[in-house]
Amino acid sequence: MPPKPHYFGTGQHYHPSFFTELFITCDLTFKKSGPSNNAMLVMGYKRDPRVPVKVNPYGDVYVLDRVCRSMSFTESKAELIRLATEHPAARIKLIERFANGEAMLDDLSGLGGMTAWPPRGKKKSSKHVCWAVAADVHRRGQLYLPNEPWADDMINRFSSLTPGDAGSGDADSADAMAQGIQYIASRRLGTRRALFS
Repeated sequence: MPPKPHYFGTGQHYHPSFFTELFITCDLTFKKSGPSNNAMLVMGYKRDPRVPVKVNPYGDVYVLDRVCRSMSFTESKAELIRLATEHPAARIKLIERFANGEAMLDDLSGLGGMTAWPPRGKKKSSKHVCWAVAADVHRRGQLYLPNEPWADDMINRFSSLTPGDAGSGDADSADAMAQGIQYIASRRLGTRRALFS
């Protein structure tokens, strides 16, 4: 059984300078109806410069805020703007280049930090690989979540999912988190080494 994630107290706030980087990661669907949800996570990581990257390519990973529900494109856009306003230090907004992602990248190009993922010319990693990377962070005990009801729900769903669950509402937060962790690895290892097919 994987370890429980670390929880930080309700109402506890970290100064942005605590993190090596803050960012928003989004997994968007085509439409409001259907089994999938739109998931947006505010994530951050903190690396220990004393630990070699090869030993620990992720650092400590934090999920600070989450939105995951069925939303129209207009509602998703409003939520992303809200998260960006509430977390101004999260300069990068990581948008998967599929489903409504391309439209969101175009429509909010003036927001700043809108970043297509995976990078142009790079193959999207399989669900197996993405979730294996996220599960590795969980197993290492390097995942930190707020002490909120949605945090337990997210980790319980994530722990019970397999790549065969892709497309279900339960999978979307896991997809967004895996995407964010892969982005962290790319920042520390370089895109070529962090993106696996």
